[in-house]
Amino acid sequence: QPIKNGFQLVDNTPKVVMKVYKTTNPSIYLAVKENLNGVAIQKDNQWYFEYYEKETLMSEKITVKF
Repeated sequence: QPIKNGFQLVDNTPKVVMKVYKTTNPSIYLAVKENLNGVAIQKDNQWYFEYYEKETLMSEKITVKF
């Protein structure tokens, strides 16, 4: 669902699970999921949510349909 400067990603409920905000690169979005801040990036036609947890880079594959 479009929002100002990006999109909110919803599940089937529909519950908002993540908000993503546009950057100058269409394959990279700033992302907020619950209390986590990171980036949503497209690599090899797949989307990933990447963030740091206790100084460790985490990468979580996500399903995105625009």
